[in-house]
Amino acid sequence: MPQATGVVEHSVAANGSNCHGVKHLNITSKEFIPIVLAVAIWGHQWTGKIVLAVCDNEAVVSIVNSGTSKDKEAMHLHRCLAFTTAKFTAKFIFGTY
Repeated sequence: MPQATGVVEHSVAANGSNCHGVKHLNITSKEFIPIVLAVAIWGHQWTGKIVLAVCDNEAVVSIVNSGTSKDKEAMHLHRCLAFTTAKFTAKFIFGTY
């Protein structure tokens, strides 16, 4: 039976199950990963749109809105997000609920 690909595969990696690469990450980075993956997968469909992203992790919202973090992994994820969003024009509004 073939392995799952696409979103399913990324979702498994994002929550840390069966993926040794994220177990050492803090919760901020773990919650940041699905956002970066969503933008990488579907972002091209949002060209010219305003995207409202709601996140319950205030640290992630702060990193996205300020563009900086002292956490090495979170900053790497922010750079990935910035690089990915530079490929298309969409306005992202991050906030907590």
